[in-house]
Amino acid sequence: MNGWPSVAIIIVAQIATAVLLIRLAARRWWNYLAIAVCMASLVRPTQTYITGDISRYLPGAIWSEGGDAKDQIIYVSAASTILLPLIVSALAMVACKQIWRALKRADKRNVS
Repeated sequence: MNGWPSVAIIIVAQIATAVLLIRLAARRWWNYLAIAVCMASLVRPTQTYITGDISRYLPGAIWSEGGDAKDQIIYVSAASTILLPLIVSALAMVACKQIWRALKRADKRNVS
């Protein structure tokens, strides 16, 4: 599969991952705020070090031949620049919540 269907699959997969992780991470309004602040702080490093040109991380066979490939790479790169920091932020929030719960359970065991 190459061309625009690949672009759609990549973007939809990133959006679905972000939505799932945000759903797992955020229960209160301040969770959403924490995710947004973390995402905002991660956009610049993501843009500089990870994305920018996403085509170097993906096989060349998924892009169309010719000038259309350039547009596809631009759309996927732009979406990844925004969605990858969001995914990482939500994943960090999920990890922090799991660690917090584990520490609370361990503390309850030690008290009893």
